[in-house]
Amino acid sequence: MITDSLIKKILREESEMKEMGVKVSRLAKLQPKNYLVQRTKQAQKATKEKDKFLPYQELFLEALSEIQNIRWEDLILKPRRNDKVHFDVYFPKDIEKKLKESFKFKKKDTMHGQSKWDKRFYDFISDNVNSKHNINIYMEENRNRTHFPDGVPNWMLGLGVGLKVYRKLLSIVGFFQSSEGASADVQKLYSNLIQRSDVNCALTKERSLLIDASLDKERKLKILGEFILEQYEDKAFKGKVTLNKQIVIDSSLSNQMGREKLQKFIDQIRQLHKKEELGTSFSPERFGQFEPSQSKTQSDDDEEYCEECAYCDGTGRDEDGNDCEYCDGTGCGEN
Repeated sequence: MITDSLIKKILREESEMKEMGVKVSRLAKLQPKNYLVQRTKQAQKATKEKDKFLPYQELFLEALSEIQNIRWEDLILKPRRNDKVHFDVYFPKDIEKKLKESFKFKKKDTMHGQSKWDKRFYDFISDNVNSKHNINIYMEENRNRTHFPDGVPNWMLGLGVGLKVYRKLLSIVGFFQSSEGASADVQKLYSNLIQRSDVNCALTKERSLLIDASLDKERKLKILGEFILEQYEDKAFKGKVTLNKQIVIDSSLSNQMGREKLQKFIDQIRQLHKKEELGTSFSPERFGQFEPSQSKTQSDDDEEYCEECAYCDGTGRDEDGNDCEYCDGTGCGEN
């Protein structure tokens, strides 16, 4: 049954629709004839402006791919002027050129809301104010302890650049060692380098020494000797040091030097440390005169000669007054 209220409602809705049609027609008359054309052009212009970054991003991603595949030998480490321990890291010229061209796009605000932009490119143009995309690394003089203060930038993470930088540095300086309190990232770098066949290493509880495996035997011996002596000087080593106990040397280097000769060499270094403590140090280049074998001070036919035990200093007793475990209380070392 159709009521009067239903009829009134239908008539009211028809009236409102007619009125709306009039308002719409009036609004259309007020718009310029090419309104839709202008709106389309403006939208196209805005899209074109936002997409301007795409060629720069494409060039950047191309450079990034080349960085990922670069060999460590092709990296360039330049020492700073009048400074032999600070190095700035650069890529080959073609990669540097692409990065420089990519950085010319600086309107990063136009990239917001765009699905086409890559976060690494955004980080690149955001972080590299003045286009400073090079990496720097430095070492403490004499001991060659490495420091990687800023690491690699975010946009370069995951490309293996840090490992390649350290390997390149090793080829330049010959050896370096970790510093106390090294960050987790640096510790990971050292761990990865140790596993390489072109790197030799010596490991203690607190430190790691890395040596370029291509060095000659004599130089490796000098580097290793200095490293072990430093452990005595820093009180990290006390008393007898046994190979593969207080210090672990990789199998390649152990085989090259000879395990027995290396142990004798380590014992010899302790004796050198004692003499230096007494003020009778050798030449500044302390290991120029050493060979990886123990020199004898007795005549070859002196069978009763007893060389002092390096651990207990010939007393036959350890620090607790018990028989020395290395000489069984005899006070005699290896002949």
